[in-house]
Amino acid sequence: MLSEKILTIGNAITEWLSDSFPYDYLDLVFSGRLDIDDCIDQVILECIKAAYDSTSEKHSLRYYLTKRGEYTDDNRMRYSRLISISNEYKRKEIDCDKNASGFSSDKDYPPEMSSIDDKLDGYHLTEMNFFELTNIGELELIKSTLYHRLGSVKKVPNKRFREIAQQYDKFAISLMEQSIESDEKTVFNAFAYFTLEWKYAFNFLYYLAQTMENLGITKPDTVLSKAELLLGYCDVISILGFHASADSRMVGYRERFVSAFLQDDTIAAQYQEMFALVVLIKEKAEINGVPIKEWFVKNTDIHDWASFLREYDVFKFVKEKKEYTNTSIRNIRRLICLTFPDNPEKRSYTPRQEDDNLEMENTKEVITMVKIDCYIEEYQNEGGELCARLRDKTSNRKIVIAGDQLTQIHLLRFLSAAREHIDIMPTVYDRNGTDSVAVRGIIQRENADIIEISLDVPGAGYLFQ
Repeated sequence: MLSEKILTIGNAITEWLSDSFPYDYLDLVFSGRLDIDDCIDQVILECIKAAYDSTSEKHSLRYYLTKRGEYTDDNRMRYSRLISISNEYKRKEIDCDKNASGFSSDKDYPPEMSSIDDKLDGYHLTEMNFFELTNIGELELIKSTLYHRLGSVKKVPNKRFREIAQQYDKFAISLMEQSIESDEKTVFNAFAYFTLEWKYAFNFLYYLAQTMENLGITKPDTVLSKAELLLGYCDVISILGFHASADSRMVGYRERFVSAFLQDDTIAAQYQEMFALVVLIKEKAEINGVPIKEWFVKNTDIHDWASFLREYDVFKFVKEKKEYTNTSIRNIRRLICLTFPDNPEKRSYTPRQEDDNLEMENTKEVITMVKIDCYIEEYQNEGGELCARLRDKTSNRKIVIAGDQLTQIHLLRFLSAAREHIDIMPTVYDRNGTDSVAVRGIIQRENADIIEISLDVPGAGYLFQ
């Protein structure tokens, strides 16, 4: 049963969402397979993870090896090599994130340990950090992933692949079974599995491969391009106009969306909005004037965290037996090669910017993106309600933005912001004024009365200027 504090924070987040966003927007995002509780649960999970990490004690590598009775020069050197492997992979990932998104990554580079001061200070590791290092050395699946062996049938034959996969499955099951022993075990084991799946995603890739086989999909790049929001670093723009950049760490329930993502584009749009909301809430929401992440550190403890993690259950898609057919192994290998290539810049879930550039190059000669300076016209509809629309300053024709309901809601919220900031752009409602709304896009159709603009091209959009 959830603790009183977790119930309180859940209600507070619900209230914050209701106060901060219009009902139509929330209904649009959470009217399908997604539920507002999915968003709230993810916020709570990530805040608990942040509180757990920030309050965990940190010690040297020597401390953990001595505690286990394993401190020897050979072991110290072995773990130092594992740290180097892990850190090098992290550096590549951070560089890839920056190159892919064009924005600064929110991750910190691991220490180089090149100076005397660094070496004397030593690595500061939490128990979870040490757990991950141990598994890089002891779980063959993790080591084979980092060394880029698992995707090759020559390096890892099918028989060996099954053994490696089953070792990982047994380990995940053991974490699940031991998690009921105490609150401390519940929290540590849940985040241990969370960490492994967030970083290496083997169980998730298994579900992707199974769904490929069930739906008769043969191209793994198609699968990952559709499911990219569920995996890795994401940089999205909400239809409300704000940026959200973070790791997508929806471990625990993302598997249940795989089939829908591959068959229905609607859920991807809704999920993108939920992802953006999760990031926004973590960064902006306050509880009684205290930032939400800080509130968790000050007001909750391991017993509260355990109560939530038992309900959330990151292990819900851990199966005791999995079918590793030759077809599923082939699909998993192909997905692994795309997700964890030797060069992270070639990974499949960061090609969107590259594809957009290619699309622009292909259309540049035959389609020209236009820029139209507009003013806002206010009018009353048939029901007597005050409404707003865009008109071209030059021809006075009405500007129509092509798109679905989400696009129209975003446009209306954008136009309503002009009235709220009339002191900044006082002439935006005047055809001859100096303020304007710049609309960039492709002319889809036009006549004497309207110009219909499509925003379905890189660089398109609208902004005040």
